[in-house]
Amino acid sequence: MTFDPTYKYNWNSTNYDTSSKNRVPAWTDRILFEKSGDLAIVAYGRSEIMISDHRPIFAIAEVKIRKINEEAKLEIQEKILDKFM
Repeated sequence: MTFDPTYKYNWNSTNYDTSSKNRVPAWTDRILFEKSGDLAIVAYGRSEIMISDHRPIFAIAEVKIRKINEEAKLEIQEKILDKFM
């Protein structure tokens, strides 16, 4: 990661925790994805929105989308529902 820890800030501040707990800054937010030739991460970083004790992160991805066979999709959904119902 190329950005500062995303947690634990003082509320509405750019300072890390100065309370009596004095928590250590950490990277707590993640975006999970499965590596694939159909997905490429273009950007990954953190936002500087100060509405909590976290800084949200973001990812921008390029994704190849394939045409879905709706008939096959419904058939698979029915099989899964039958299996677990």
